[in-house]
Amino acid sequence: MNTDAKCAANFMAEHSADTHYHEALYDDGIVLYLAVDADTADKWAAAFPNADYAQSDDCTIWAFILRGVPDLYEVQVPMIGARIHSDWHLATLQDNRQMDHNTLDWFMKLVRATAQTGVE
Repeated sequence: MNTDAKCAANFMAEHSADTHYHEALYDDGIVLYLAVDADTADKWAAAFPNADYAQSDDCTIWAFILRGVPDLYEVQVPMIGARIHSDWHLATLQDNRQMDHNTLDWFMKLVRATAQTGVE
């Protein structure tokens, strides 16, 4: 199954080799990218049981798609990250809410189009 999270994880794995912990905010949620092992990904999944999450095909990135109020996630994610990771302070935040078409569905449309055409 090629879920949105799987597509997002593959996109990040292909286009950003330096990702360790990264949050991308949209008007209707957040995409969280983590370069972690499966056990650590399970801890994140337990913290956000309604998330769509998957690992990239090359096993380097986990992506979690959290739909809902991004301001709430902007508070929750760093608190959970700090509990799970000693180096969470290295996480990066990308706020896409000021852009046109700044929804998760629009982002996924672009990711899928990029994957189909091979455009970088």
